[in-house]
Amino acid sequence: GGFVLMIVFLLFVLWFRRSSPKELSVDKVPELLSSQIEVLNNGIFERALSANSNINTSILSQIPYRSSLTLFYDPPDGHFEPTVMGVFVRCNDHSALIYYDSSGENPTLQSSYVTYQSPYIVLNTLFKGSRERTLSIVAVAQDSLTGVLYRSQQYNLNYKVEGAARPFAYGFLIPGVESGGYFVKFVIENVASARATTTGQEFANFFSKNGIGTYNGQVHPLKLDVLDPDLVGFEGGFPVNVSSNYYGILIPYHNGVSFSGKVVRVNLQNMSDNATCLQHYRMESYDANHKLVVSGHAHSPVPSADKACVFVLDLATIHPQAVGFRRGFIRYPYGYLSAGEHDVLVRLDLVNFGIASTRIIAASSMDSSFGGYSGGFADGSWACFCPYKTFTGPVGGLRSSLPADTNHLRPYYNPVMLCVNSTVWDLARSDVTPSLLGSQAYALDFSIVDITLRGYSDAVRSGRYAFLSPLASADHVYTSKLIRIDLGDVDIGSKIAQTYAAGGSIRDMVDVLDLAMIDNRLRGFSGLFTSGNYLFLVPFRNAYEPRNGQRGHGVLTRLDMNEFSTKGVDYSDVTVATRQQVPSFQDLNLRGFSAGFASGKYGLLVPFFNGNFHGKVGRFQTMDPVKNLNASVQELDLTIDSIHRDTYKGYRGGFVSIWQGVVF
Repeated sequence: GGFVLMIVFLLFVLWFRRSSPKELSVDKVPELLSSQIEVLNNGIFERALSANSNINTSILSQIPYRSSLTLFYDPPDGHFEPTVMGVFVRCNDHSALIYYDSSGENPTLQSSYVTYQSPYIVLNTLFKGSRERTLSIVAVAQDSLTGVLYRSQQYNLNYKVEGAARPFAYGFLIPGVESGGYFVKFVIENVASARATTTGQEFANFFSKNGIGTYNGQVHPLKLDVLDPDLVGFEGGFPVNVSSNYYGILIPYHNGVSFSGKVVRVNLQNMSDNATCLQHYRMESYDANHKLVVSGHAHSPVPSADKACVFVLDLATIHPQAVGFRRGFIRYPYGYLSAGEHDVLVRLDLVNFGIASTRIIAASSMDSSFGGYSGGFADGSWACFCPYKTFTGPVGGLRSSLPADTNHLRPYYNPVMLCVNSTVWDLARSDVTPSLLGSQAYALDFSIVDITLRGYSDAVRSGRYAFLSPLASADHVYTSKLIRIDLGDVDIGSKIAQTYAAGGSIRDMVDVLDLAMIDNRLRGFSGLFTSGNYLFLVPFRNAYEPRNGQRGHGVLTRLDMNEFSTKGVDYSDVTVATRQQVPSFQDLNLRGFSAGFASGKYGLLVPFFNGNFHGKVGRFQTMDPVKNLNASVQELDLTIDSIHRDTYKGYRGGFVSIWQGVVF
């Protein structure tokens, strides 16, 4: 009898445990999912994780699937990244947790996870490991009515990530007017000649002056102006892989005499053989009757488009105001040039590169005030141009062409970003009218949010956010307000349309982080780039100081994109860094950079102006967990070169090679 009573009592306890309702709030889900707990709500039992389950068992095998729970991820499957990758993941249920595993296993409830508010997963290259990385992601959410846990489809994504050593990587520097026409290719990692170092291979030649000069063979210059004196004075550029060829696009700005429209494509691998490369020169333009004109080197046959090492398109022969561009961006198979001095936007066909495949939009046909951009980003079928600086007249206003304003034009720092849909590029010029605004084109005026949100140097898209780099809001007024734009779940055009349809405004899409709240020096940035979950802002100038020659600043700033607040920011002044070189003293002139980019585990800062046009390239480790970014700083002074001394300086942009190196 006692045995029977004991059995009855145990059954009652089990029934009570399975029947007693328990409250489970959404914010407790992370805590509860990490332990073996039964989820009970409203008297309904679902065995999301029972006492008999193993928390090391995959989510796939123990949580039911619901098709209503969906995931978005970026970059797409198969993407190659030449630095540490930041994979953006977002779920349509904002309370869901997105579990991930990068070791080749299925995620479990003990795996790491990200949230809607902190959506970036860092995917690095393991020490001496392969660049081939697999990332498995699956979302888990809780039914708010029943307490039932359910999951999304699991995605197994394959990426190629070169986030560690890249022994065959090169950096490329875009020549400004002061660079003597030299487009420069340089080795980023050299075998250490002085010592072993915790910050990677040596960047500069220990045996040169101050240990910061170039190695023999480290720099590969290509002097473009021997082909055409107009091939100087570029402003930004980008790399592109087309089939088995690797190209760099140089964006024309001002050649020292006038604004230029000659965009250049260079074969990045073949440029090291100077003589052969310059002989394989092709230029395309239109004559006065809009007939194609093809020319080349005076002493060599004109090569075909795919055989050209230097290929120039004279955009001014398409439209007289297709000149004076400031930077650009890429979304394969197209590259975009931002209208800087004028209003003409350009789309290049990077696969079928040529003047016949090039498209333009005269933005002023939609609104006479449009123009004055610098860089931008692409999102889906949309190209968005970052607002920088234009001009205004006392009579005619913005971008006035009235004779009365000719000698009275003054700078106007632009607050309006223009986004154009792909359908507009193929329209006849007469069809580009104000009627496109609100459907095929959008103008986003950031000054509606804050009157000082203007004068941005460049933009970058990372996942479903775009970031704009603050430079100046007026002459000699350097700004600190970093913009983040929510691009929605589809593309920016859809996000804008949905926001406006719901009665919202640009305020509902934009977040602003004032970096000066952290330190007043954090302002006046010339560009930005990403590596992993970090966004880097490139220091240029943060104060008007004519007495010291406008030396600029060197306060490198890093934002954790998973924490868009003052808590997510750290910074270091590279001018006072004890450099990780021999000798290791500080260089107060390591400042005034024009751009930056990432390669492998390194970030690179492009030399421009520090009171003089300079050639000091800064290098640091992007993922250094130490708050002091100076812990890994090294320097390469390109003006200390045994062949071309005091020559390579004043560069206006740069990028990294994106071909893949050897198998590790």
